[in-house]
Amino acid sequence: MIDLKTLQELRQELKQKFLQHNIESPEADAGLLLMHFLNLTKTQLLTQNPTVTARQEALLFQLANRRIQGEPVHYLIGSCPFLDLEFYVNSSTLIPRPETELLVEEVARRLSGFSEPITLWDIGCGSGCIGISLAHLLDSSHVIELDISKDALQTAEKTAKKYGLQDRICFVEHDILSGMPKDLPNPQAIVSNPPYIPHKDIASLQTEVRDFEPIMALDGGNDGLNFYRRIIAEAPLSTGGLLAFEIGYDQGPSVVALMQDNGYQKIELLQDLSGLDRIVLGYR
Repeated sequence: MIDLKTLQELRQELKQKFLQHNIESPEADAGLLLMHFLNLTKTQLLTQNPTVTARQEALLFQLANRRIQGEPVHYLIGSCPFLDLEFYVNSSTLIPRPETELLVEEVARRLSGFSEPITLWDIGCGSGCIGISLAHLLDSSHVIELDISKDALQTAEKTAKKYGLQDRICFVEHDILSGMPKDLPNPQAIVSNPPYIPHKDIASLQTEVRDFEPIMALDGGNDGLNFYRRIIAEAPLSTGGLLAFEIGYDQGPSVVALMQDNGYQKIELLQDLSGLDRIVLGYR
């Protein structure tokens, strides 16, 4: 006779397995895998205790072993929360970070007073967490999502359709280092969380990032500033247009200087909840 485990027994077993292998968030990751695989809500995970079949247990531990090898839990479940939405993610997109929520909030606050429709570019959109969230928050906005990766754009478009935002979002495959795209409406705002890791630092990134997230969405060139230089110098903004970036914690002075050298005004350097430089924004 097979000794079947209950949900709560399996939850504790997964948590202990992750603890033994130094997974950063063992309880949270165990819960996410169980909720996804068994189609449970958070309340059901915490309060119910059904028996789990032997096949379900075996498949769950296959996922757990992939997590132990370093594969991010959000790739395993295929989605990640960001502000009020849930975004599809996979190996073609970066996993949205909480720090990026601050960029969206700051941009939304500055654009919320616009009475006319706003055209906004999200350069290097990845999962679409920035542009789609802004479309969700700003009813008058039209967002153009730009990325070099066709797979990333298809992933972002799937999220946009899930929330009924596809009519106000356009997805454009483009390499921004080749220049600004032609034949697109000029934006009133450009937002970007571009690749900003210096090339020499890629090898020292944690396994979850280095071995599983897309390198082309991380590598910002020799000093990490390649994309900032190009976007700042060539952004097709009219006078008064907003340019806003997420930056690496030590890149604030460099990005501010680039914007000053290119004539931007009212430049602000903002910190995240850890007190680290995280956002630079200014006006053409």
